[in-house]
Amino acid sequence: MHPRDALYFHPHAFAIIQEHHQNAEVIIIGDFNARMGNLSTLNRPDEKVEYTNNPDITMNSNGRDLISLCNAHNMLPINNLQITI
Repeated sequence: MHPRDALYFHPHAFAIIQEHHQNAEVIIIGDFNARMGNLSTLNRPDEKVEYTNNPDITMNSNGRDLISLCNAHNMLPINNLQITI
């Protein structure tokens, strides 16, 4: 089944999250069926936040939407996240 054809998928899910974010501190939990491939585009070396290699190199539309959402609102997915202290 394609993620956007999933029974509970709503085509405006990411827009709804963006609309309600409004500079609040937010944690989003759930299965977005987001295959995000290479997460190194979200690395923040100056903040010592880097992503390890993701074994799943596939990117799908939900993954692109989720990365876009994270970039727009200064959020980070926790998949393969490595924080150096």
